[in-house]
Amino acid sequence: MSKSSNFFGQPIFSQLINLLPKDNIDLIFISKNGDLIEVNKIEKPVYIQTFSRRNGQCNRELESLNILAEKYKGTVEFILLINKDHESNPMCQS
Repeated sequence: MSKSSNFFGQPIFSQLINLLPKDNIDLIFISKNGDLIEVNKIEKPVYIQTFSRRNGQCNRELESLNILAEKYKGTVEFILLINKDHESNPMCQS
């Protein structure tokens, strides 16, 4: 079976997890508290999403993200990327 037909025959995650080993991910973010978040040192699965209050869809997704974050608290690390220089809502500041 070729890789392309196998890819769609199984859940995408099971295929993608083998393509990029965790130790190759070298992403570093700064939290709203100024702490460094080093993705390659996080032991649990990581969910990363960009966010902007200027985008109506992002605003609608926020409620669902909060539900997911509460449901998987302690199991999945959620990282929400916000460009605070372009946000006007106090919820998105620092």
